[in-house]
Order: sequence, then C-alpha cells, then structure tokens
Amino acid sequence: GALLLVLGPCAVVVCLWGAYLDRHEHNPARIRAALLLLLAGAGCAEFWLCLRGLTGWKTLLVAAMANVWGGLDALLRFPAAHSVESFFTAKQLTLLVAKTAAYCCGVMGLRENGFAFLALLLADVWGLPVLYAMAFPMDPSEQFVADGEDVDLLVRVWRLAVSAEERKACARACRARWYRGLARASENSAVARFAICAAAGDTRERSAGRAGACELKGETQSEHESEPRKTRRH
Repeated sequence: GALLLVLGPCAVVVCLWGAYLDRHEHNPARIRAALLLLLAGAGCAEFWLCLRGLTGWKTLLVAAMANVWGGLDALLRFPAAHSVESFFTAKQLTLLVAKTAAYCCGVMGLRENGFAFLALLLADVWGLPVLYAMAFPMDPSEQFVADGEDVDLLVRVWRLAVSAEERKACARACRARWYRGLARASENSAVARFAICAAAGDTRERSAGRAGACELKGETQSEHESEPRKTRRH
C-alpha cells in the first residue's frame, strides 16, 4: 500500500514532465531552468527533513555535495553529451550511490519512517536523475552547450578564483541570463511586465537624480574655485 502511494504521485510527475518536454523540446535553456527549480526544491526538502530530525547533518552534507557537484554541475553542462567511460558519468554514478547510501544509513527510525524514506529515495535521490535523462535530447546535433562551457564545476570555481577576466565574463553571462529571464517573464505575464516597468522607471529616476546631484555638485565646486580668482583680480 505504501509503495503504491509513492509510485502514484511519481507516475503523475513523470507524465506532466513528459508533456512539458514535448512543449519545450527544442528549448534547453527553459528545460534547464525547470530542472534547477526542481533541484532547489529537493535541496530545501532535504534541509527541512534534517531540521525535523528525520536525517542527520552528515547525511545532509553528503546530499548537498551530491546536489552541487553532481546535480548543479550536470545542469550547467546540459545538454552536453558524455560517454559512459567519461569522468562525468563516473562522478555522477559515484555521487548517486553515495547519496543513496547516506540516506539508507542516516534516516532516523527507518522502520517508523519507512514511507518517508521510500518517498525520499524515489522522488528525490533517484527521481531527479530520471527527469534529467528524460530531458536529454535525442538529436546529436542538439547535444552541446550553446550558452556555456562543458567543464566541471570545480574547474569553473578555480577559474573564477584565480582569473579576473573569468569573473567579468561570468558577471556578463549572469546579467544576460537575468535580462533574458525578465524578458520572458514580461512576455508571459502582464503583472510581471508592470512590475518590471515600474522597477525600471524607479531605477531611471534614481539614476537621473544622481546625475543631477553630480551636476549640481560640479557647478558648486566650480563656483568656489572661481571665487579666489576673482579676489586676486581685485
């Protein structure tokens, strides 16, 4: 009975995810954003379970490492293809096994919380990789990163730490993605469009106010500088 209660919602989620993929099949950026939201939701759920005392902090630490170095890294490189023998595949499988083992050993009162443990495994630990595999494009011509690099997350962090040019490029890419997200939101929602326009108007007004203050300050300084000159002439 408990297994059916868990498998039922999982089947519904898989069907809804399949319909979403059919609608946005050739839009990897949108699919990546949806997967990032799911990963963030899973991380929040794991943190909540730890606060409730269902899992320990060590288990949460292993899950966080798997979510960041595994899940986040895979989504940043989505939809790039990797061979079975690649380091990427070996890393993902190792982190998946480690996260599964951490929850198998770290759930408090496994017999009393068997339903929660089963739901956690199917919906979180194993469910997210299944959704990622479903989203992967079948066309080889689409299996590349169009708006980024296919490099490991640790390599990205190291580059950001040691290279100022890399930090500037990352900031530009983040701003571009932010503006694209705002544009999509304004196209799909009248409320979002109104909020974005209002925020942009306030920003322009503050910028104009700063510019006016700077001009006034410059004029005042020039007047004070000209006064001694007038005094010397007299």
